[in-house]
Amino acid sequence: MSAAGGSLISDRFPIDVAASVIADISAGIYRTPAGALKELISNAFDADARTVRVSTSGPHFTTFTCSDDGSGLTPDRFREIMGLIGGSTKRDAGDVSPILNRPLIGRIGIGILSVGQICRSFEVYSSARGSDKKFRARIDLEPYMLPEARRVQLGKRLRPDEKVKVGECEIEIAEEEPDKHYTRVVMEKIIPGFQQQLRSQPMVRLGVTPKTFKKGDMKAYLASVCKDTVAEHGAYAQLIWELACTAPIKYLPDGPVRHSVSLDDLRKRMDGYEFRLFLDGVELFKPILLPNPTNANHKLYPELNVEKVLSDSRNLRVRGYLYWQNVRILPRELQGVLVRVRNVGVGSFDSTYLGYPKHEGWKFSQLCGELYVDSGLDEAINIDRSSFRETDEAYLALQEFLFQRLGKETDQGSGIFTSIKSTTRELTRKKRAREQSARRRRSAEVIFGEAKEVELQELDEVLPAGVKVTARTVSVEKDLVRIVPERHRELFIGVCGVVDKFFASSISVEKRRKLVERLARLFAAQ
Repeated sequence: MSAAGGSLISDRFPIDVAASVIADISAGIYRTPAGALKELISNAFDADARTVRVSTSGPHFTTFTCSDDGSGLTPDRFREIMGLIGGSTKRDAGDVSPILNRPLIGRIGIGILSVGQICRSFEVYSSARGSDKKFRARIDLEPYMLPEARRVQLGKRLRPDEKVKVGECEIEIAEEEPDKHYTRVVMEKIIPGFQQQLRSQPMVRLGVTPKTFKKGDMKAYLASVCKDTVAEHGAYAQLIWELACTAPIKYLPDGPVRHSVSLDDLRKRMDGYEFRLFLDGVELFKPILLPNPTNANHKLYPELNVEKVLSDSRNLRVRGYLYWQNVRILPRELQGVLVRVRNVGVGSFDSTYLGYPKHEGWKFSQLCGELYVDSGLDEAINIDRSSFRETDEAYLALQEFLFQRLGKETDQGSGIFTSIKSTTRELTRKKRAREQSARRRRSAEVIFGEAKEVELQELDEVLPAGVKVTARTVSVEKDLVRIVPERHRELFIGVCGVVDKFFASSISVEKRRKLVERLARLFAAQ
């Protein structure tokens, strides 16, 4: 094509993938659209983008778009990436991004092909920072993703360094203004299963849909899903949840735990990356805002920190926290611990706490936390970036540390479950004391005609009438009280106080005693 038409070069080339990852890719790496979109978002983070915008074209979900203002790609770099799928060189120049010094997320080099788990064809538009060129690449994976083609690929014997053709790419290069830099991925022919999921009706009447989500913000979204589970609000609500949980974005202004100065370093860390993610026009934040409800009794364990050199010289560095409240944490998807490697969530909140071996019952539903792993755990991440190789030394070290903090005494304090039991006992004691005080004030209102603090007590001495009432006490003879079951004793003393208060001047001491004795036997019979 001529330069006047804007297109300078047109070319077509095959897309090859390293044999070491072809089986995983062919089988389907990601279980949900969010898993694949997360890879594009991570690529944007690594490219020093400040803003990423994802559009799902809901409610029909015919086209997905992911746009960012990162450093972009030159045509040559794009060719290189497509020729190195499964063999990334991203970290060869260092572990941080060149402009904003962010810790690089990508390592395996399959991020761009993650799109193939959402759709069968897609287009990439990009221009690199400082370049006067832009390109449009159209990638077609459909012929190579058919069941017949996958069977041939998986059945063929391959050398580890061999490449397998999984698609074709057609690229056009044109002129662009040098100060423009961006990448936009447009996904078409969305896989029918994903479309069907996203179009399905929520289980609850007021479920989250693209229409309702666009009218609010993340706090409104949280208010919708925090009644029980995100899942019951439908696949679109789950897409929001997964992206917000796993992406390296900011916390809500009060998150993750309100008024928690000890977590300021994590808030400042995420704020410092200056990375914003929008889904269908709404900015996403980490969906962690505790306590919920706001009046829940809670306790923060802010320093779950590890620094350990492993036998293979890897340095495992972890900064984490756990949070407990005395009622269930909702939505349920927030119960557990989320491991973040280089700030990106791996999988979801793990309600087993990395396979904690003891059953702790209700305490699991009242606990959540995050573990930021800054180094040492990369090699344990499976290719889907949603799970770990659980035999890896770093994973085992992290698991052992978490188990110790949960269940045993360590140099960082008592075991968390032991602490929770102790705190729960103290909260129960205080609650009972408050309830007892309220009951006694109500009793005083019946006996004395006014609500005031009154002591209802048993007295270890013989009382002529069996009961004695003063301005602040109602006392009943101990031997009479002990006849009554413990759960009824306070009520029994209160009734005796009413009898003495109202009949002291009209009934003899002997008759009042007989009445109190009969009341004791009546209560004992209950």
